Amino acid sequence: MLFNILIADIEGDIEKGRWGGLKLKDRKIYTLMYADDIVVMAEEEHGVKALVSRLERYLDRKGLELNVEKTKVMRFRKGGGRKKKIDWR
Repeated sequence: MLFNILIADIEGDIEKGRWGGLKLKDRKIYTLMYADDIVVMAEEEHGVKALVSRLERYLDRKGLELNVEKTKVMRFRKGGGRKKKIDWR
């Protein structure tokens, strides 16, 4: 509960960036949150990188840090085989 109060303004902060988000009808969604998990979403690789960077700066200002060991990247795309490996750092 305290975590949620501490990061209540995260959506507004992340929306200030110019990259990332998924268009859903007439809205753009940047994050999903549940308990202490945060999902950032983007349509392009550079958008994900920009959002993660923005998230790290946001957490740093709050005295928190991103746990790299627990961080996962999921990539969804239409058809085809596996694409090249992407360095997310």
